[in-house]
Amino acid sequence: MKKKIVVVTLSAVLVTGLLSACGGSSNAGGSSSAASSTAQSTSASTEAQSSSAAADGEFAKGLKGDGPKELSCKYADFKVPEGMKWEVYTYTGKPEAKTTGSVVMHTGTKDTSLLWFEVSTTRMISGAKSSTGKAKGIETLEEAANECFRMHGESTKGERTDIEKIKIGDYEYQVLTIKSQYKDETFLVTAYKTSDGLDAYVEITVNNKPTGSAGSALNYKEGLAQDFIKSIKLK
Repeated sequence: MKKKIVVVTLSAVLVTGLLSACGGSSNAGGSSSAASSTAQSTSASTEAQSSSAAADGEFAKGLKGDGPKELSCKYADFKVPEGMKWEVYTYTGKPEAKTTGSVVMHTGTKDTSLLWFEVSTTRMISGAKSSTGKAKGIETLEEAANECFRMHGESTKGERTDIEKIKIGDYEYQVLTIKSQYKDETFLVTAYKTSDGLDAYVEITVNNKPTGSAGSALNYKEGLAQDFIKSIKLK
């Protein structure tokens, strides 16, 4: 009788152990699957947010990311190539309205301090007067270069050197350098009329003396800088 009790007891223990093991395995598998599913869902959500972050209507100050990335705003379409970082530093003006405004993009390799792209419809009045006596807008490459120096060189008593006129992509630019105690920069500037009929000033700045861990200065005639400039389609 004692032997039968021992056998029954052992059997019960074994059955209980097997049931616990099966249940544990099932729960572990379910937990792992749930975690995997959650991770995949989070990853997909992050990718979706990244891909739509700079879509039409969502382009805004503060957006940032890594290339390759095609971007579009009121003033231009452009593509940041692979190997460059980007950030929307400024974006003003209502996309759907005929109002003045500007966009400023900061880009670079290790950070975004190597090359800046700006389109502005707010800085378009030069000191010259038209035949009617009204202030004349910036229309020529020479006037664009003068505006560039007014903004970046006059107050710091910078040294201006006009380098060349060059066509990159669809547009011709006046290239000039401005050096001062604080900065050494190369500028590519031009002017055009927007699809809204507004006069616009375009400025691409190359930082010739990056500091810290920014990486090496870019060359507007080659590599990533030229790839970015070539991609610009003004609106």
